[in-house]
Amino acid sequence: MGDIYVNARFMNQVVTGVQRYAWEITNHLRDRVHIIQPGKSFSGEAGHFWEQIVLPGRMPRNALLWSPAGAGPLLVSKQVVTLHDIAHLEHPEWYSSKFAAWYRWLLPKLTRRVEHILTVSEYSRSRIIEILNVSPEKVSVVNCGIENHFFQVSPKQIRRVRQKYGLHGDYILSVSSISPRKNFERIFKAWKIINTKYKHVSLVIVGSRNLAFAANKELGKLPERTIITGYVEGQDLPAIYAGALSFIYPSLYEGFGIPILEAMATGTSVVTSNTTSMPEVAGDAAIYVNPYEVKSIAEGIERVIEEKKLREELEKKGKIRCKQFSWKRSSEQIWKILSTYAE
Repeated sequence: MGDIYVNARFMNQVVTGVQRYAWEITNHLRDRVHIIQPGKSFSGEAGHFWEQIVLPGRMPRNALLWSPAGAGPLLVSKQVVTLHDIAHLEHPEWYSSKFAAWYRWLLPKLTRRVEHILTVSEYSRSRIIEILNVSPEKVSVVNCGIENHFFQVSPKQIRRVRQKYGLHGDYILSVSSISPRKNFERIFKAWKIINTKYKHVSLVIVGSRNLAFAANKELGKLPERTIITGYVEGQDLPAIYAGALSFIYPSLYEGFGIPILEAMATGTSVVTSNTTSMPEVAGDAAIYVNPYEVKSIAEGIERVIEEKKLREELEKKGKIRCKQFSWKRSSEQIWKILSTYAE
């Protein structure tokens, strides 16, 4: 078997779900692969130059490259690329025009040239095949996993993070980047409908505002008892989940949705969207809402606040459900596929 190299451009990027996948799988495979990481001068947009021009020159002849973070060099044909979703092709309005244009140009060429494509859900696989006109045999699904520390949260840890972030009383939680596809405009509208009825409950959002959020006047007016934490240390996140009454994730579009598993692992009930990959991830362990209807989101939140028995049932089902997903298992599946193409 030939050598396998990892395109580690993701190591210079802000960590979202895509980068977390890349870090987790790479860490599990670290002893079996060679990692090529750009220097710090190739952060941001300069990373495109590094990936397309510098990286191919560093690849040994006949070695296989794995690009795990949604893009890869066109000059390396012996390559397996992971595409988490193709939201930038289906919904360019959610991104900057420059970002959307780059991927609209890159992905059709890249998917034709590489040897194989990995993705994280059956939903994403179906969209890649249809939108990019890729042969079904060329695309394999390997799910994301869940980090072990989400399963081990103590009451002491919950008390500490509540105090640290000023989280008093019951709260409904949302964890994500605050970008258009995460649907915060409708979340806020839903919360405005019901928050006067539940004065003992707050809405807590873990995430940082992006430019699109800041430019939206509707999102600038936070409803009563709404807390945006800003940056949260990774070690505090499991306890914030565990302390919540419920976790809401009515996203408009997800290739997978790692936060669903994070909430379930901490024993917190989940309200999520009935669209894209989210039913595939959550199974029978969530309340589903129509993310395009404010009333549906409001009703989902009301149900988890009012129906304690349902909430407890979802917590038990979620604990079982999330154990089906493992970074170790996923890394072994990916290694098997990479090994096939490295021969």
